[in-house]
Amino acid sequence: MIQFKVSMSHEKETSTETAVLQEKVSDYPSASANKDPLLYPGERPESSYLTDGEAVYMVDSHHDDEGKLVFEMTVNGETITMNDYLLEQGVPTMEERIPILAFGANVSPSSIATKFAKVGRPNALIVPTIYAKLPGKDIVWSSPGLTGNPVAILYEGEETKNTDVQVAINFLTPEQVLVMHQSEMTYDLSSVDVGVDGQMIRSFYYAGRNNIYLRDGHPVAIASIPAEGRDLSASSATSLLDEMMDKPEIQEALTKTYPDVSGGNARTYVDFAKSLPLAKDSTDRQTLKSIVVNTLNEHENARFAEIKDAFETRQSWANPSTLPTLGDQQEGILHKDVYRLPSQELSNWANRDARATTLRSMTGHLIRMSGGALKLASDKTPKK
Repeated sequence: MIQFKVSMSHEKETSTETAVLQEKVSDYPSASANKDPLLYPGERPESSYLTDGEAVYMVDSHHDDEGKLVFEMTVNGETITMNDYLLEQGVPTMEERIPILAFGANVSPSSIATKFAKVGRPNALIVPTIYAKLPGKDIVWSSPGLTGNPVAILYEGEETKNTDVQVAINFLTPEQVLVMHQSEMTYDLSSVDVGVDGQMIRSFYYAGRNNIYLRDGHPVAIASIPAEGRDLSASSATSLLDEMMDKPEIQEALTKTYPDVSGGNARTYVDFAKSLPLAKDSTDRQTLKSIVVNTLNEHENARFAEIKDAFETRQSWANPSTLPTLGDQQEGILHKDVYRLPSQELSNWANRDARATTLRSMTGHLIRMSGGALKLASDKTPKK
């Protein structure tokens, strides 16, 4: 059984000889928290960590004398196990949490805090995030999305066979998984076995047929994400969009429909995208995205790609209770059949409107994924 032990500082301390033991979430800017798409994927700690929405506690991992995986940090000679900390806060332990792979914005503490803030309950912001390496893959840029910035895509190809890229595992409660699902509904859920200090953990991730940006025929890695043996070129979001905006075909295509953004740079483009309506009845942002993506594809500066065999591990994922927790995995359980809507995963939310919206959207998704096997019964009495 995997054991997790972590000692966390409750006061910010620095030393000329040791690393910072605790920092603030605000020390790690992100696109969502700072309302700036060019900050994507956001800044992240150098090591594994646990955040409570305000503080970021650094976590160190190693194996004890019995070969058990241990997470700990020592502060002034005192330690506290991660599970003891979680129990103290009244939230599920590591064994009761579902491992969700993170490689883009969901590795940044401020992005995580922003995403779960809608629950309106402080202990819903507690998320352990453990780093790992994923061999034979890299994290590359997509084509620009609706917010103007490209996003992180998990990529596997001939160019990545020598690459070990850094990823993370967010250990989430079923409630947090449901919130995460809501933000990723355009994807399917797949799984990959990830090694954490030699211990394999099945982690779930959001997979889809993604349009990836190409430079000289090859994907472009995200420069801020560490990797060993990387053969791909790498860029930041700003440098990638600057490069895209310098392409004559992009300038020509934009001039026809959106002359205000033609001739600009990365900042011009994302600010213009943000200025366009995002309402369901508006097509402005979608039109801008389509013009850019179609132009990139036509000139072989982008293409669709997906992880090999990703959909062979597809899960019926709208209800997080179908997904095995870490404790389930330790018992050999890799899937659970659950035949109900996910309302029980949403406990006490201070923001009742956000809870209702989340439940409604995920219920609809569950029904769509069922292929007609499930239908939402009306609670209205038929008229006589």
